[in-house]
Amino acid sequence: MINLLKANFYKMKKSKAIWIAALLSAIVAVYYIKDNYNIYHDSLELVNINSMIFNYLPVFGIIVSILISTILGFDYSYGSTKNKIIAGHSRINIYLSNLFSIYIVNLLVYSVYFFIICISGIVLFKNLTFNLEFIINILIILLIVLSYVSISTFIVMIISNEIVSPVINVINAFFLILISFVLLSALSELKYIHSDDGYYFSDEGQKVTDTENPMYIKGIKRDIYKLTVNILPTGEAFQKSRAMNTKSYVIIFFSSSLVVAINTLGIYLFSSKELN
Repeated sequence: MINLLKANFYKMKKSKAIWIAALLSAIVAVYYIKDNYNIYHDSLELVNINSMIFNYLPVFGIIVSILISTILGFDYSYGSTKNKIIAGHSRINIYLSNLFSIYIVNLLVYSVYFFIICISGIVLFKNLTFNLEFIINILIILLIVLSYVSISTFIVMIISNEIVSPVINVINAFFLILISFVLLSALSELKYIHSDDGYYFSDEGQKVTDTENPMYIKGIKRDIYKLTVNILPTGEAFQKSRAMNTKSYVIIFFSSSLVVAINTLGIYLFSSKELN
């Protein structure tokens, strides 16, 4: 396993895509800081750094899919995977070494954004608090990034074609963003058109009943939407970036469950896969 990790990190060190992704993370961080600082300076509105550290996370899956496709996508065509097996490495170790090494790289890329935002919270906004919530938020970031990496690694390790797997990887990343955005938009609809309480008071002080919003999702359909959003890493990331009222333990549970499930399935399928 150690030799596999060394080989992976040596290959990744030469990848220009990683440095480009890190630079992009820095640019995104500066953009969010500038945008929020203008709001803070003009209206003195308090900037929520605990939400801001998640702003990049909903679309970070695209970066993950591109990096994994660039670094691991051609292992089959180059014969790297088959050579590792011939050299005596187990398929489980090959899969886990790829997963772990690419995870570390993506964490480093996201940490560029994370640390720039944190520094701005200390220097510019002066409201970064190192408390239990902050530690839990770091744990959530670690798990969501691992979820992205697990999904993309699964696709690359199971699909042998070096053209098909990167395409599916990138399409999947955009699809996860789209489906999470659509589901969250549907769930954010108010139950009543004027008021979530079902009534409001007119100018004369009379109680007026609102009409029910036809776009409001209810019943088992609403439960399915919520469950799907909580399972998808993009759904979790959107909820945290928007500072929604989702319990942290819910996100931690579903992220951990997804990571275990997708990697267990991936190792099983890769172990029984025919290599040409």
